[in-house]
Amino acid sequence: MVPEVAAGSLDYVLGRLPAVLPFLLMTVLRGYLQAARLTRAIVVSSIVANVFNFVADWILIYGDEGLRQLGLPEVGIEPLGVFGVGMASSMAAYLQLGIMSLGLRTAPKPAGVSRSISWPLQGEMFRLGFPVGLQFLAEVGVFAAVQVIMGGLGTLAVAAHQVAIMLASLTFSVCVGVGAATSVQVGRAVGARDRARVRAAGLAGLVLGVGFMACTAVAMWLLPTQLARLMTTETRVIELAAVLLVIAGFFQIVDGIQAVGAGILRGAGRTREAFIANFVGHWFIGMPIALFLCFGVDMGPAGLWWGLTSGLAVVAVALSWE
Repeated sequence: MVPEVAAGSLDYVLGRLPAVLPFLLMTVLRGYLQAARLTRAIVVSSIVANVFNFVADWILIYGDEGLRQLGLPEVGIEPLGVFGVGMASSMAAYLQLGIMSLGLRTAPKPAGVSRSISWPLQGEMFRLGFPVGLQFLAEVGVFAAVQVIMGGLGTLAVAAHQVAIMLASLTFSVCVGVGAATSVQVGRAVGARDRARVRAAGLAGLVLGVGFMACTAVAMWLLPTQLARLMTTETRVIELAAVLLVIAGFFQIVDGIQAVGAGILRGAGRTREAFIANFVGHWFIGMPIALFLCFGVDMGPAGLWWGLTSGLAVVAVALSWE
């Protein structure tokens, strides 16, 4: 690990620690509001939190100098650097949680519903939710592992990877939303015992998600350098990030399939299959290929990204088969 990368990573993690609790609460709130078809609070909170995060990042990173650049008076804030980035994100998380909580006021309140804890229902929720948590752990974990490996390849690799992964995450977030909406629609159709609606909802989600990701894939293939320039002005970072974005273009479609496919299975109550597909695809196929291409064939960062692409492709095929 490059020392300066390790030190910066530790500072960022310490700044982000206060966000653990609001993140967990927002996860619960988001699922409830989505199921109740009350998504406005989620959208508004995300927009407001991101705007706040941008301003707070600027101020906490640069301190009074940042305030001067924004045309504001100095108040004695010391520049916090990377730690300030983490703190700004944590503050934004609490703001987003507060706005999402306001959305509960418009949630329907069915009459005659008991407020006491139903242990059988708790057990059913755990049975369905635990594999979902393991699925996210398997998926997010492999990307986090690649981030750590990138740290050993130098600051250039880390910077280029961060640029490319931020752009890929932006497109993926759309598919996450489509997958969540598909999950709700499939779940309602399953509850109504309407098999035709189940198929229609699943197909609609796949068409929308894959169609969007196909468009982003074309953009990454045709405009990788221009997209990288949106994130940085460093020439060497742009050059390497453009290479990674071209590779990202290849996993856009399969990433869309697996994101929406997992949503379909969640709506149908088949969460174990999505976990198994993600665990096997990412850790037993994608990661070994990534390590081999990176170090065995000396492809460096590009090899790691081809490994991620391979894992995502396997997951997409497995979920489509289900």
